[in-house]
Amino acid sequence: MKCDETKPHCERCTSTGRACDGYDSNFVPVRAVVPIQTPSTSPSSSASSGDDFNRVPETRSFGTPSFLLPLLRLESDEERISLQFYVRYAGPALARSSNSAFWQSQLLQAAHQHASIQHCIIALGAMYRRFFDTASICDREAANRTYHFALSQSNKAIQQLVQDKTVNDRPGVADKLTAMTCCVLFGSMANLQDQREASLRHLRSGIRMLKETKLASYHDRYSHPVNINSLRSIFTGLDIQARSSMSWTDIQDWEPVVQTMRAFEPVEIDTSSPWALSEVHCRIETLLNDTLAFNRGCVARPPTAHKAIQREHDMLAARFQRITSAVKALRAASPDFDDPEQNSSKTKLLIAQTLHWLQSSIKPLKQHFGITSPLSEMPYDPAKHFSDMMPHIEHLLSLTPPSTPIYAAAPGPLSALWLIAISAPSSCVGLRKKALELLRQLPRREGSFDGQMAGQIGAVAWELEQAAARKEAGVDVVGEGQEDLVVPDHLRLVYLDVEYAKDDEHGARVYLANGMQHMRGEYTTVDIEF
Repeated sequence: MKCDETKPHCERCTSTGRACDGYDSNFVPVRAVVPIQTPSTSPSSSASSGDDFNRVPETRSFGTPSFLLPLLRLESDEERISLQFYVRYAGPALARSSNSAFWQSQLLQAAHQHASIQHCIIALGAMYRRFFDTASICDREAANRTYHFALSQSNKAIQQLVQDKTVNDRPGVADKLTAMTCCVLFGSMANLQDQREASLRHLRSGIRMLKETKLASYHDRYSHPVNINSLRSIFTGLDIQARSSMSWTDIQDWEPVVQTMRAFEPVEIDTSSPWALSEVHCRIETLLNDTLAFNRGCVARPPTAHKAIQREHDMLAARFQRITSAVKALRAASPDFDDPEQNSSKTKLLIAQTLHWLQSSIKPLKQHFGITSPLSEMPYDPAKHFSDMMPHIEHLLSLTPPSTPIYAAAPGPLSALWLIAISAPSSCVGLRKKALELLRQLPRREGSFDGQMAGQIGAVAWELEQAAARKEAGVDVVGEGQEDLVVPDHLRLVYLDVEYAKDDEHGARVYLANGMQHMRGEYTTVDIEF
């Protein structure tokens, strides 16, 4: 917008809600963030607590705001190329798996106001390009140039964050949102380089800052283009992947689960809302993370904690039942809801994984704590449950060419494939093998979860189970064309722990035990190189 030079403030700016930034002919204007007012985002006329300002739903999908790009100050062709790669490839790829508004709209808006975020986006674009462009594997020199350029942009982002902290002795909400946004982007870059430990450090820092950030006013809600609920959603997805792949030792020292806004959100989901499916997705994503944390945490809790455990499990079950009630209402309104083509596959897979972890906890909770689950009477056919997951997985995988490297920051088809390969019933021999084959074939990553690495670990687990079954059946040699056996339940693996080498990001020690070994306190150790 051209300045009309009215003093003390430009009337063209003030009449449209913009902040006038003066008359510097070299100035590049910053677009104000004007919130879209809906019944759920408009300020309430009633009194509310400070935390109530966190309740900004992030349910809409935005296209790439390419009109923003010409306003960014870029210093070189490399910056322009990397930014364009982010807009055309990296951003849409990340948006397909998680919060589209964050990756395709909010980040680019924030880049206009915060140089650290601009440098991070450019660095992520370069690093994703290096990951995406398989041809660069042959051109090592070009790959190294891209890598060093990404590092230089990361360093500029860090320097800007330090400078901002020096200027502001007491960081405000906007400074914290900028720092958390950079944690997400730094962590994504670390994952693209297969640097697991660095990724976890960035994730931990972001989760800690999220817990410390409170929005105390209506102004705080819109003080930054990146919505705090977008960050909460992103961190929840990354936390799910981190917990799923951590060793039992590391999980004890990990951060508590990302806090949700359950105290302020309506108990029931408004299924008449056009964003109902997105609300279901956000809630089931959080519930899956809470369930994983609860299940693992119960391992170290004493029997005397049975009352607290019963209460916590009942709350998880109640939240799941509310979500399934909302899904039933959506299904009734749209008969094609379960069709993978109806854009519900991501949500359906999260629901399926959550149900599995809730159902799998019923027996041990009863055995160790005397807990009676409200879900114990729910009809549940494990074979059908896992078989029904595969069409949704195949649909999501079909959206991109199988040879194209994909990085996502949220749980998707990889975590579902891993669950099928490891946890589907023994009778599902073909289904489990198919899941393992897909994991090993596809160059995909979801946060810190690497599909091909998981496929390699899963293949080791499969062979151990088959070897134990053949030994018990008296079949010691595998002949060519011999069919795989249905493994008895007592020979299925019940313990699998991965300890990643601290000094080697491409190796791990895997501890495995089937039911019989676990009873004897034994396990098999396998070292794997990736």
